[in-house]
Amino acid sequence: MVNDIIQVNEEKTFGLIYTMKNVAKKYSDIGELYYTFLGSENDTPIDFFAVNITLPEEDIDNKVKIFAHGPLNGEIHKLSDHTIYLKVEDVPKDTFVEARILFPRSFIPTSQNSVDEDAYSNIMEEEARLEQKIEEDLLKREARGVLFGNIAVILAIIEIILFTFLMMKYRRLKDIHEERKYLEVPEDCTPAITTYITSTAISTNTIMATILDLYRRGYVRVDDGEEYEEKKEVLKHFTITRVKEEDEGLLSHEKHFIAWLIEDMGDGATVTTKDIESYSKNNQSMFVKQYTKWGKLLEEDAINKGYFDEGSKKYGLPLLILFPITLILAIVALVYENLLGLMLVATSFLILIQGIGLLLRKSDYGYVEYKRWIAFKRHMKNLKKRNLVDDLGNYPKDIALVYGLALGIDNDILNEFNIETGHREGSVSYGYGWMYWYFILNNNKNNAFQKSIALPDNLGG
Repeated sequence: MVNDIIQVNEEKTFGLIYTMKNVAKKYSDIGELYYTFLGSENDTPIDFFAVNITLPEEDIDNKVKIFAHGPLNGEIHKLSDHTIYLKVEDVPKDTFVEARILFPRSFIPTSQNSVDEDAYSNIMEEEARLEQKIEEDLLKREARGVLFGNIAVILAIIEIILFTFLMMKYRRLKDIHEERKYLEVPEDCTPAITTYITSTAISTNTIMATILDLYRRGYVRVDDGEEYEEKKEVLKHFTITRVKEEDEGLLSHEKHFIAWLIEDMGDGATVTTKDIESYSKNNQSMFVKQYTKWGKLLEEDAINKGYFDEGSKKYGLPLLILFPITLILAIVALVYENLLGLMLVATSFLILIQGIGLLLRKSDYGYVEYKRWIAFKRHMKNLKKRNLVDDLGNYPKDIALVYGLALGIDNDILNEFNIETGHREGSVSYGYGWMYWYFILNNNKNNAFQKSIALPDNLGG
């Protein structure tokens, strides 16, 4: 009985002493203690396990034989003529730890666990076979370690050669006019493509920029509608009207966007912010489907316009396939304790990065446009830091406003353009009507237009 009181949230350690009788066997020629201290019933990893075995008599003539079974990092040896010490570190769960001690029969004269047969020779042969098997397994493990280490080195060298070859093959040649070339005005593509090739997250700003760009180019018109003016709800609700049919001047993703906006969400001719908001709330699955299709068409248009290098993909995909194979072989080498596997791990990830880079590699033309848009974005951001309003004229206003919005440029910077525009009736193509709406919509983040086109959480970047 333990006379103690255990407090709540208190840890105590108890030492339990108990006696087990007739555990040792007494054969006709030898005594044996064969005991399993840990077995499959242990479901807890153990950092350190130690056992002291005290012999009933002193082993003066060294007749005691000691053996241990379990993890190879364990140790067993005599501390004295009376004591045998067994220890193991980092014992995994479900791992057995056994000790087998052979000693003269005279050590246990009163034992009732006796066997009327000789056992010494058989036990020694059994232990010799176990030891031989362990040595053979160690040799096999060492041989496998050498084998996989050699494989790791060979594959690492191959990957380094591949990496070097592809890096030289697809490196971009520089010229003395390179930096000046990047400062030129980028191509007037579409806001969505600009967002895509610069790896900018698609957001509500991208949608707004796309609508305003279509207005700028004369395909749609944005107005507040007479019915809302009468109710004095100007700038709270808006109507988007298709004023020009799709033609060859539009890319596939733009045609899909107009059809999605005007036909799916609207009545085929117009769509209101209320229509858009209702559609996104009540037809989420269709909204996601159409949005996904828009993204795919956007990617196809970017590829078709030559922004990406299709030739490099034939190398990028095999590299991605090669990565898991070499990584697994590297891990196998490390499992067999060959540190050469680390070299293959490093080159495998190098190949992975290069493979992804080749799959996403831009063409020379696309790279120049990418650098121009990045230079544009950097230039626009620097305007606010350096307060250089005079530099606003470096880029055309339509480029700066629409594409700046798509690239997430701070509204304060874009509004520095201070364009005085009036909303002119019938102002459709290339007039300042779209700029009027740009400043109206961009200066009021809580208007119905912003709310209606807000992307769902699982789509927004």
